[in-house]
Amino acid sequence: MSYPQKLIAQMFEMLKAYDLSFVPSFVCGFPWNDIDKLKSEIEFCEQAKADYISVNMGVRVYPHTRFTEKIFPELKEHRERFRGVLDNNESLLKPLYYIKDEDFLGQVCDLPKSHNVKVIGL
Repeated sequence: MSYPQKLIAQMFEMLKAYDLSFVPSFVCGFPWNDIDKLKSEIEFCEQAKADYISVNMGVRVYPHTRFTEKIFPELKEHRERFRGVLDNNESLLKPLYYIKDEDFLGQVCDLPKSHNVKVIGL
């Protein structure tokens, strides 16, 4: 998480105090994603009694972003890391997603499912 958990917990408490629902959403598949950190963050959100927790697999590849510039050279060597329209899509306007690797994908799909954790795949 990019914010301290204490600050996020306070925000969750305020939302609940006003009877507002909240749905933390995680986008998985970045090269730097770590399954243990993801598990820890999901557990934190469950303890905060999030209404649902969305775990989205695959990072959308958009044109002219630093992320795309960093991972796009992998396209020729590691086509298996990409899902969606690969060929004739230089503009990246057709959906294309990046996933770190198949092992990580499997680990995310194998996360223990509580009543409020939803894993959304490609």
